[in-house]
Amino acid sequence: MSQLVRVAAYHPSLGLDEAFDLVRDFRRHALRSDAVRSVTIEEQPDGTMISHWEVNFRRGILIWSEFDEFDFAARTLRFRRRDGDPAALEGSWTVLEGPSGEGCVVTFEAEFDIGIPTMRKMLEPLAARTMQDNIVQTMRGVFGDALDITSTQEDTTTPRRHRDAQAVHERE
Repeated sequence: MSQLVRVAAYHPSLGLDEAFDLVRDFRRHALRSDAVRSVTIEEQPDGTMISHWEVNFRRGILIWSEFDEFDFAARTLRFRRRDGDPAALEGSWTVLEGPSGEGCVVTFEAEFDIGIPTMRKMLEPLAARTMQDNIVQTMRGVFGDALDITSTQEDTTTPRRHRDAQAVHERE
């Protein structure tokens, strides 16, 4: 089992490209959010990045690095854990056109596993709540006061590959 965290927000005046530029500006995440202590970037020759994160997490600090891939046409950033905390982490940031063609909707979604099987039932829901709170705080810092958090979700889930297969099966 893994934990899913999803946060969606609407910004009434940001354009799609401008919002995606803000998502990709990890240094701004550290500057504008108390949840993010620091981010350093290693740009790769193929256009991907490796980002190194230090994030406040309850009474401690999570430290990890991740592989980051950008799909500019879809305005999607996909990330997956490279090393560090937690044991597993993958997800995405996506920017879509807002309702009625105005503004934009920014969505963060991640699955993670803290890697402590004996404590999973107790710790992962707390970790999911903390991650959700950190993402909301980061979104508000990065996108400003006009941002409206429209939905949040945190729950224990089956791995993404099983959900994706199930969704395909349900459409058939």
